[in-house]
Amino acid sequence: MASYLRFDFYGAWMRGNKLQNFPNCPVTAALAKGNYKQMKTLLDYGFLRNSRPFASYNVLLRNLVRLDDRLAQPFESARFGPDPFVREVLMFLIIKYIHKDDEDLSWNLDRCFYLLWSVIPNPIVTKYELVEDVYQLFDKYPNNDYTAEQRREMETIITTYDEMAFAPITESTPRSLRHLCRCVIRKCLTFTGNLPNGVTKLQIPKDLETYLLLTYRRS
Repeated sequence: MASYLRFDFYGAWMRGNKLQNFPNCPVTAALAKGNYKQMKTLLDYGFLRNSRPFASYNVLLRNLVRLDDRLAQPFESARFGPDPFVREVLMFLIIKYIHKDDEDLSWNLDRCFYLLWSVIPNPIVTKYELVEDVYQLFDKYPNNDYTAEQRREMETIITTYDEMAFAPITESTPRSLRHLCRCVIRKCLTFTGNLPNGVTKLQIPKDLETYLLLTYRRS
């Protein structure tokens, strides 16, 4: 099932067709809510998000997290930048910023973020790309009433990216060969229905098994 079913911010897709029974992407819901157990279970069995922007982000905004009108309106109306994944990272940073006073939730949000980046081959988003996306969201659209206060708030939110597991990232570069191999191996195991149990049958060193199974330790 996981080899054909894909999730994104807007729902579930089977061979390119949207499934009506999934109002939101479970992987994204787990990320937005900091539900580490749900995220780990989904990724363990090969479920991933869909990287193609099929719909508006207002589905996520209305159902997963409450934003005030100052932030919600631009996200619902602005166009995507060249890489929609940048917008998703920005949304995550805003969610984390909203819950910054909840230490346990912030920690679980970080864990979910790390897990998601552990299974996708995308280059890690840079702070410059986030700044450009903020420009795409606000500065190009005067009707969004992007005030100086909002600018300072968004700058603060983007600054928190430096505190994430991959920070600071100053330029977009390919992921490591080791990581890309993990993505390919997990994809092959998913396609044959052998993830996660098939990892132990690969006859590889224990540390590589752990790497493929996305074991996460708090630093």
